[in-house]
Amino acid sequence: MRRKLPLLIAGLAAACAPLSTGGPPADSPPPEPDVFAVIRASNSKAAVEQLRDRHAEEVLHARLLEARIGELIAAEEGLAAEHRERQATVQSMRDQVRKLAEEQAALQRSIDAATAQHAEATARLAELQQQVKALDEAAAAADAAKKSGGG
Repeated sequence: MRRKLPLLIAGLAAACAPLSTGGPPADSPPPEPDVFAVIRASNSKAAVEQLRDRHAEEVLHARLLEARIGELIAAEEGLAAEHRERQATVQSMRDQVRKLAEEQAALQRSIDAATAQHAEATARLAELQQQVKALDEAAAAADAAKKSGGG
């Protein structure tokens, strides 16, 4: 209806214009510029309304996009926080594993040292057992010499 109205007004204005056989009177402007002004004005009003509607839609769209962007930023921040927590947990586990590996290495060194001491003690024990055996044999020989010499 709004689009037909300017055409209807233009048609009525053209019908109401005085018919003259000659050119337009010198003191009055021709009716056409008035008709075109009405058409332009009505078109510009419609265009302004269309622009307002489009602007309202774009503002709504922009707000929806801003809300969605906000949601995505919040989700990204949540994921980043979770990622940092997981990295901290992994680092803690790595530290624990490193500490256990160091303790295991220290225990292995202790075991190696104890094994070396045990080997030394075993060798010393064998040496002492040989000395005791030699002393026992010497004592037995001395006892045998006393019995054969004193008896």
